[in-house]
Amino acid sequence: MENRHSTPTPLGSFISSLAILALAVGPLSGAGGVIYYNAVPTENSPAQLRRINGDGSGDQAIAVPLKEAAVPSVARDGRRVLITSRDPNRPFKISQNVYSLDLANGAISPVTAFEDFVNRGSGLIVATNGVLENPNDPLVSAYTTHLPNYKAYSPDSTRVAVFNFAATSGTLQNTDGTLKSFGASSPTLSLHTVGSPNPLGILVQPGAERTFTSHGGDGVDWHPTREEIVAPFRVNIPTSGSAGVSLSEGTVLAIFATDGRPKPFLRNLTSPTGINDISFEDFSSVAAAQNDYAPAISPNGLRVAYVRNTIRFDSRISLAPLRCLCTLRTIQYDGSDDREILALPEGVLVSRATWSPDGSEIAFDVAPQLSAQGGNYYLIGDATRSEIGIIRSDGTNLRTLAGPPASSPSWAADVVTAPPLKPSVQMTRVGSELAFSIGNLTIGRSVEIESTADFQKWTLAQKFSSSAAQQEVRLANPPGPGHSFFRVLIR
Repeated sequence: MENRHSTPTPLGSFISSLAILALAVGPLSGAGGVIYYNAVPTENSPAQLRRINGDGSGDQAIAVPLKEAAVPSVARDGRRVLITSRDPNRPFKISQNVYSLDLANGAISPVTAFEDFVNRGSGLIVATNGVLENPNDPLVSAYTTHLPNYKAYSPDSTRVAVFNFAATSGTLQNTDGTLKSFGASSPTLSLHTVGSPNPLGILVQPGAERTFTSHGGDGVDWHPTREEIVAPFRVNIPTSGSAGVSLSEGTVLAIFATDGRPKPFLRNLTSPTGINDISFEDFSSVAAAQNDYAPAISPNGLRVAYVRNTIRFDSRISLAPLRCLCTLRTIQYDGSDDREILALPEGVLVSRATWSPDGSEIAFDVAPQLSAQGGNYYLIGDATRSEIGIIRSDGTNLRTLAGPPASSPSWAADVVTAPPLKPSVQMTRVGSELAFSIGNLTIGRSVEIESTADFQKWTLAQKFSSSAAQQEVRLANPPGPGHSFFRVLIR
């Protein structure tokens, strides 16, 4: 068994000289369960799916029959995991989609059906071959693509909440005939049914356009017992300072209903704020806006872990945003008892948080913030240098679970302990044959169909090794003299 992290190291190996190491470092506790995460070895590598036990053992890769397996989100019972990938049969398609992977038998089911949309000429069309197939088409004025990285199962794993980020870019014609480039991006929250033949989804909430001052991060989680989900959306947060009382762009965690209410927005969960100070001596300005994201609801549904990223500006240093400043926090589901449990150094981004199955610990990833020449910092971490850490929910016992590259953790019960689905069998007559539809199979298991006339002596009619979760087998009718009773054996 492959194991890349047999010896856990203190969290923050790439920031070893910073204050984070002053926190307690100890051995991994036995919180149990399995953490699914991404490994991105190089900048151009697809996201690989891996799993590691909550105590740091058993780290191994999981084969997925897709181009990638980005941002895994495991069901609370550990049976299935959601992943985001490009369509392996559509090489020119940019938009990605969500797939549900059954960890017991390897079956893949599509959850979403996002397409590229192109403004070509005077009409809006679906780019069934991908917008990059002919990127120099002079009639294409704009295109929209979708990135549904964040998603969460309903408590019974039959539905999925999807946080999709739609990006539109292209060119517009000015009044003088010249062209100008434009770009816009906005999030949407929608519900989808697992295995639906028409996975279009139901829109829950369209979000406002995101700018570089209001995109601290994304995420979504479904309450373990309620018809409610938590997701971040842009709002105008209260801002105070020498410039007076005003509003600025920020991201708040909000609670939405999933039971079909006309107005699914229920209430804000967190209360981010901002500052705006102006010096009239040197005409400088200092501003900061809090952005809350990456919600993770505890297994008992009482608390929510999340990340707060304070996006800061200081005109005395740069016109671009300064390095990020993230903290890991928890809050009661009713909005009370909001507390900080871990402060990260400048320039260290957290993209995901997740609770242990017993609710005692929180796993999260940390990565150095990517930057461009000139000091312009992107609101994204370097996945090739990302690590996964664990901390107790009270802010103690911080340590590393997986060293780089390890990102986007999702923690749940071990699939081995989760009850397997009971195989299903349905038999119908098709002309002179009998069609057996056998579902919930585990790939590689031996399946035998037997027949009898008197329940005393059974005759083997068909035997095969399952290659998919759902298979159909046809038998001649009758398979033997007087045979009218059948049974299916799973070995």
